[in-house]
Amino acid sequence: MKIYLTSFFLLLFTFSAFSQSALSGKLTDADTGEPILFGDVVVYRNGSLVTGEQTDFDGNYIISPMDPGTYEVVFKYVGYSDIKYENILVNADKETILNASMSSGVTLMECVVVNAYKVPLVQQDNTTQGRSLTSKDVNTLPKREKSNLPKRNASEIISEMKSLSDDYSKGSIKKYKALQAEAQAQGLVTTAAVQQKQANSSVAAPILPPKKVTKPKPKALPKSGQLTAGHWHDLQNKDYWNEILVEDLNEWKNHWQLFPTEVIELELLNKSNLPLIDAQVNLYSADKKETLWTARTDNKGKVALWVKPFEEADEKIKVIAEVVHNGKAYPLSLKAKTGKIEKQFKVNIDCAVTPVIDMLFAIDVSGSMKDELSFLKSELVDVATRVEAQNPDIRVRTASVCYQSPGDAYITKASDFSEDKSMTEAFFRLQQAKGGKGGAEAVELGLSHALDLNWSENAVARFLFILLDEPPAHDSERQIKLQELSKSAAQKGIKIIPIVGSGAKRDLEFLMRSLSILTNGTYVFLTNHSGIGGDHLEPVTDSYEVFALNDLLVKIVNEGTQFETCKTIEYREENVDNQLDNSFGVKVFPNPVSDILEVSLPKADMTAKLFNLSGQLILTLVKGESQLDVSGLPAGNYFLEIANGKTVQTEIIVVIRD
Repeated sequence: MKIYLTSFFLLLFTFSAFSQSALSGKLTDADTGEPILFGDVVVYRNGSLVTGEQTDFDGNYIISPMDPGTYEVVFKYVGYSDIKYENILVNADKETILNASMSSGVTLMECVVVNAYKVPLVQQDNTTQGRSLTSKDVNTLPKREKSNLPKRNASEIISEMKSLSDDYSKGSIKKYKALQAEAQAQGLVTTAAVQQKQANSSVAAPILPPKKVTKPKPKALPKSGQLTAGHWHDLQNKDYWNEILVEDLNEWKNHWQLFPTEVIELELLNKSNLPLIDAQVNLYSADKKETLWTARTDNKGKVALWVKPFEEADEKIKVIAEVVHNGKAYPLSLKAKTGKIEKQFKVNIDCAVTPVIDMLFAIDVSGSMKDELSFLKSELVDVATRVEAQNPDIRVRTASVCYQSPGDAYITKASDFSEDKSMTEAFFRLQQAKGGKGGAEAVELGLSHALDLNWSENAVARFLFILLDEPPAHDSERQIKLQELSKSAAQKGIKIIPIVGSGAKRDLEFLMRSLSILTNGTYVFLTNHSGIGGDHLEPVTDSYEVFALNDLLVKIVNEGTQFETCKTIEYREENVDNQLDNSFGVKVFPNPVSDILEVSLPKADMTAKLFNLSGQLILTLVKGESQLDVSGLPAGNYFLEIANGKTVQTEIIVVIRD
């Protein structure tokens, strides 16, 4: 690979006054000197993402306001090597100017010098910065436009260009470039030439400084909980799925070359008779010459193994299966004496669960998503916040991938997994819906980038939420790629959960439901009930329930992550003589409960705490109160722990949902 030596340099601008701290500069190509448009400028502090910006049409950027302090600044652009500056000092009420040049290939960095200073008001007699006008724009104009360029003096041209320098609308950009061409036609090529024209002009004109554009700050996200959605789990409704594959969705099987019909579902227990979680299970042909499918068990110990889902097979094939754990294989005798497939197996593996949840959000940020993207970002931020709060004893890691069309400024961007959800949130806020001029969206590239990120090797659950409204291009290459992606996701234990927006058609519905069922995921779709966005496609289902989207996603995550620990909560009787029992007058009702659990504690020093089955503290009864609100909890069993000094007694509480 060719190695380029990249020098970084700083320029001092003297054309505006600042009353607050800021970071600005220009990003250019090291080889050509041309500005790099829509390059990413990402600012970190102590390793945490603070903010970011994109360069404009002239390669300029400005980030303001900024808190005084020392930062790391990273410049990124597709096809170029990232550049990282460390120890960039931003002083109070001063502007730090940081320009950079980027090269493709390996980048070697030299000494970096940063100057910060208070910027004075521009003075015509003390500035040495003029606008360098090149012939590039003139040369790209049609002959007809060149011949029609008006002939005006330098002061008129420069004054008009200056009036447009802060206007960043499309019309103004076009007019500004036309004025550049006009100036070139009159010989105003360099700063010196501009100054000479001024000296010879009877009317003194201000020298045009380099154009500086301040992009508007990202708007605050809308309030969460506004989008509405439904969901459908096809694997849990397999008979219905096979029925609609023959009737309603039949034409799309050959279209995408996906035939998810024959599946073997197993439930595995460890040697403690608890669900065997996150265990690798392989399905082979009977002669073991072909690995048909590999998947991981979920939080309930269940796994779905697909038999040739990319072929329309006419006959059944014989299969065998085994669990692979720590390099050791545990064969599973699928066929019982009756000839039927066995469903449940106990495997001689110790109970061990890694308390980690991985959540990745892959988002289509092309122009077609403009009607819903800002709302979706708000919902995802809320989901990440709530999942983290509801799982205090589990490491919750989030990541994000954004993708557009092949013809856009970039195809995919990513923020890798982190336990600091503010990094994912900041990444969301930087994204805007634009582009889409390259035709079909790069769905397969977005999924591929997502699967390549740093997923946990061991986890309770891994979720890949993909938000989109259009399918990828349809050709044999992408058909094969999508097959490989679904197989890879299942092998890594990643559930693909589509969230389909407005404007979707049946081809996208079939594709997303297929990827979902192949990875034991859930098909989620936005509905018209919110009144936000365009018309939403009604899925092929017999019925579905409508939720607020954020509530639905939290529900899906919670249902997919709750697990039984190896050590169940037991009565702890440290003082038998003082053991708490009904004679103390403790009353707990109703049980089962759907909303409010009444807990009557007759003594002031008694406490009550509600735990889930994994031993995580969910709710605590505050002193002086007698109610626990369980309306926001998923259905299931919980432990109510009542303490009276050193004596602790637990009671099983059943939360139900209508």
